[in-house]
Amino acid sequence: MNLSLQLPSGSDMFSYYYDFDTKRFDLWERTVPSFKYSSETPFFDMLVPTIDTVRYGYLMDKLLAIKHSVLYTGI
Repeated sequence: MNLSLQLPSGSDMFSYYYDFDTKRFDLWERTVPSFKYSSETPFFDMLVPTIDTVRYGYLMDKLLAIKHSVLYTGI
């Protein structure tokens, strides 16, 4: 098996994830949804999407899909 993968230049390796659908590396920042403020939502129920919340959510979804326990602390 000849496997040659190259990360795109310009950022560190933690700025990218591998998109299995397109079979290429893509930036996490492209997956962050936009945030729309609603005065109806209580303050402590709001989640402002950031690169970190998207990364952790992705990892949690993947681990739970294969029935691994997940515990995040300090988030």
